Amino acid sequence: MLVELTAEDIQREHPPSIQLVCWKCRDWYRSAARLVISYPTWTAVRDFGLFSVVGVSLLLLFLSVVSSSSLAPTIGPSRIILFATALTSLTGLRMVWAELRGRYGVTHDLSWSLHSRYAVVSLAIVTSGVISAAIFYAYF
Repeated sequence: MLVELTAEDIQREHPPSIQLVCWKCRDWYRSAARLVISYPTWTAVRDFGLFSVVGVSLLLLFLSVVSSSSLAPTIGPSRIILFATALTSLTGLRMVWAELRGRYGVTHDLSWSLHSRYAVVSLAIVTSGVISAAIFYAYF
């Protein structure tokens, strides 16, 4: 027996492309459409803080080693620092875009979209690039 699958069944504004489904499939579509957060907020906050601190530490270590190397006088330490921190931040932005494009594009729910470990790590990479640049330019 076929039943109609409506926009309310899948929690969307527009009707789905599939109009008629069996009753088992209708229940499956309804359960798959629920936005259930499986990555708790406190875990996301903890992971963000941890990855930000580790990222800043690794970047500062890398930048101090590179700026004291024999390559630094020829290129200039400020250019190396700018390149490394910009590369880190832009890589993180690319990762954020890759993750949120699919999740937010389908659901239009930003809070659910950010409850992903990949999104949290990506935001931490962006943050660590920005903080490392600020610390290095302020103190070195």
